[in-house]
Amino acid sequence: MTEIKDEECSACHKTHIDTRTEIITPPLDSKPGHIRKAIFFRCEDHVNCDADEMEYLSLLKSMNVKQEDLQFDTCASPHDTIGSAVKGVSVTHKPTGTTASYNNEKYQEFNKIRAIQKLKSELNSFNKD
Repeated sequence: MTEIKDEECSACHKTHIDTRTEIITPPLDSKPGHIRKAIFFRCEDHVNCDADEMEYLSLLKSMNVKQEDLQFDTCASPHDTIGSAVKGVSVTHKPTGTTASYNNEKYQEFNKIRAIQKLKSELNSFNKD
């Protein structure tokens, strides 16, 4: 078992100073209503980040991808209404040109996390080929 004191920040490679359990976006293949918890280790730079931001940065860290390598765009969603913000999200990995989008969630931040989860899956299958 890993000692908590030896863990690095979930978002970067610095030493953590804070540990929190958060409820985060469930995986893509989860059933409706599924709840997932994660333990996030936070350094001084990320101690005030919310759960969505920590999940986003943690996904990037696990993918070994820099923020500047991703381009985000909005796209139509079935949850869009007249006069509301567009909720669907499309993400492109600039170095490979791989694109993933997601628009099934009611909130744009959830769609962003889901799109990155899809991109991670596509990049993993791209690297296996």
